[in-house]
Amino acid sequence: MIHTDFVQAVEEQINLCEEHSNYKCGIFVSDKEQYEIALKVISNLLSGYENVYCSKSKYEAFSKWMNNGSIIKIIYPNEYARGNRYSGAIISNSLDRGIVNTLVMPHLIDYRDFRTGIEEFLGIEDDLGDIKERIFTVDITPEDADKSEHNIYNVLRVSLKDVNLIVKQWNKLAKELSNEKMEVKTMCDGYTTPYRAKQIKTDKIYIYKAEGIPKENIIYKTEFVNRTKETYLNIKGEYENDEFELYNKINVHLLIDTDIYEGYEVHIIDGLVHVILHEIINEQPVLKDMSVEK
Repeated sequence: MIHTDFVQAVEEQINLCEEHSNYKCGIFVSDKEQYEIALKVISNLLSGYENVYCSKSKYEAFSKWMNNGSIIKIIYPNEYARGNRYSGAIISNSLDRGIVNTLVMPHLIDYRDFRTGIEEFLGIEDDLGDIKERIFTVDITPEDADKSEHNIYNVLRVSLKDVNLIVKQWNKLAKELSNEKMEVKTMCDGYTTPYRAKQIKTDKIYIYKAEGIPKENIIYKTEFVNRTKETYLNIKGEYENDEFELYNKINVHLLIDTDIYEGYEVHIIDGLVHVILHEIINEQPVLKDMSVEK
C-alpha cells in the first residue's frame, strides 16, 4: 500500500477509470464528515467530464463512466458493503484496522476488463501490474475539499481529462518534431519567435508556445506599414494567476512577404499557436530544350 495525499490519490484513480474499461475503485471512509469531503473532492475533480454519471445515497455515492463502465465509489465499510469487488482502493487512515482487514482487503482483486470475455475465461494476468500499487492510504481532512476546488484544472477551467490529453498530445508533437529537421528560433526584439519553423511543400509553418493561455485570450490580426510596404501578422495573448504564480504571454510580429505568400491560417491547439503561410501558386513556365537544335 502507498501512503499519499488524498487529492493526488483520487486524481490517480480517475486516470485509471479513464484509461481502462470496467475499472472499479473504492474510497473507504470512516465517518459522515469524510464521506462529504470525499464527495466534494470527486465533484471538483470531475467537473468538465461530460460522460460521467454521479449518484448519491445515505451510505454510498458513486461516479460511473458511461462510455466504458468504470466506477469510483465512496463507501462506509459495513456488512451491507459485501459482494462488491474493486481493482483499486483509497483507504482512510482513521478507519479501524479490523474493518480494513475484514471488510476492505478481501474485496480487492486484480484488474480484469470483463468485456473481453475469452481473456477472462483464460485467466489473463492483471495488465495493470501489482494491485498493491493501486491501494492508497490517506488522511482525509477538510483542507482536501479546498485543495481540489482550487487545483490547477479548475483555475484554468479545464478538466483533469483535458490536461492529460494536452500533455499526451504535447509529448507526441515533441517526439514528432524531434525526428524532423526544423529551424529552431530564439527570442529577439521583445517579440515571441517560433519554437519551430518548417517548409512543407508550398506552405511555411510556424509553431509558437502559448502554454496556459486560454484560447479566448489570444487575438490576431494583420498590420500593413505603408511607409515600408510591409505586412505583419500580429498575435497577442496573456494569462496571469497570482495564486499559482502562473504567468505567460505571447507577442508575435511576423513579417509576411506578400510577393511570396497569398494567405495565412492561425490555429490554437493545446497550448500551441500554429501559423501556416500559403505561397502564391505560380504558373510553371514551359521551357524548350534547344540543345538538340544546336
